[in-house]
Amino acid sequence: MKIILIMIMTLTAFAGQSAQPKPPVGVPADAKFFNGKWYRVYSEKLPWNRAAEKCRALGGSLVKVPDEATWVFLKSLCQRAALWIGATDEKTEGIWLWPDGTPVTYAPWWRGQPDNARGIEHYVSTYLGEWNDVPKSGEFVPRQFVVGYICEWVPK
Repeated sequence: MKIILIMIMTLTAFAGQSAQPKPPVGVPADAKFFNGKWYRVYSEKLPWNRAAEKCRALGGSLVKVPDEATWVFLKSLCQRAALWIGATDEKTEGIWLWPDGTPVTYAPWWRGQPDNARGIEHYVSTYLGEWNDVPKSGEFVPRQFVVGYICEWVPK
């Protein structure tokens, strides 16, 4: 039943979007449009804070995932890679916030996550189609790294 609901939500969100609109000025030409926002994956191994700075410098922010339909769309861009998203609990352990300060209300964590391993995992990356809390450096197990990030642009 849940899978059917996800499919309906995703199809509803994609309805009327068969022809992608042209990105506005300041948004990369190859950004993907979904549900009123623009998204682009960058393949660049950076610490979380540098990825956030790069998105801001481009006029956007690290991605915010407000619901399951958005997450289904973003997973199609991730291709199971470990990529930074905007959620962090760096200010208060266990209180996950988006870059704009709003609380995380939808969170498809990988099993056993978040676990704040070694007391330093305060940043969220995608991981095999779900979420994982990892250190700012992006190394979440020996020799496994976050390999990029997802920026989001909200039209003004």
